[in-house]
Amino acid sequence: MAAKLIFYHGTVSSSKTMMLLAIAHNYDTAGWNVVTVKPALDTRSELIETRAQVPPRKADIVIHKEDSIYDYSELINNADVILIDECQFLTEPQIDELRNFSVDREIDVLCFGLRTDFTTHLFPASKRLFELADEIIEVKTICQTCGKHASFNKRVTPDTTESVIDPGWDNYKAVCYRCYREWIMMKPFMYYVLNKYDIETYLTIELNGVDPHLTKREMLRSPVKHFIESHIDGVDKKSLDEYVSYICDHVSYVRD
Repeated sequence: MAAKLIFYHGTVSSSKTMMLLAIAHNYDTAGWNVVTVKPALDTRSELIETRAQVPPRKADIVIHKEDSIYDYSELINNADVILIDECQFLTEPQIDELRNFSVDREIDVLCFGLRTDFTTHLFPASKRLFELADEIIEVKTICQTCGKHASFNKRVTPDTTESVIDPGWDNYKAVCYRCYREWIMMKPFMYYVLNKYDIETYLTIELNGVDPHLTKREMLRSPVKHFIESHIDGVDKKSLDEYVSYICDHVSYVRD
């Protein structure tokens, strides 16, 4: 059977890495030589890890954007299978090399990563995998807002001008397109609220006497909700909850 290049893609929090770790474990158990790879751009650590209760695994190769896959020939030439985490951070030439390596060495290469960034645009490496992979498999999950099928990544921290998924599990949420669109439409309004009103001073006053053992989010939710209800008329419950969450993520107030 011919070796394959396979692209497993999904949103954030869709258990892609957990799937990689499970597959690696299965190959290990069968006695295969597994080589794991992760891009250096994922700066969280050299471990391949997930929030689920699955033991992490140290990446055999941490590859930089200027590297060639063949710089690691000593490792990959002895591999029975290659597993790549966060593959969206590879370069297009590296994807081309993986494609050729899979054919020339008759080794399966399994890539796990995001399809698009938080602006809904394809990562270059993901685009190249769509063009070259033998199999493309979606790792499905649900929208973290409404519970429907999620295909997009919503950024819940302040925007940057770069279309990159920053390392950090809590910076993004998996959402369906309807919830993604509502979020994009809501953000200008929330910027208006944050800029128009002195919410920082308001919160500093309101948070006096609040239980210091509460988390920042728990401390903020009640006064932020009261602030919005006092300043904005006719906000429905679902929108109110989204507004409260957004402001809690963006105000800079931190208890000393």
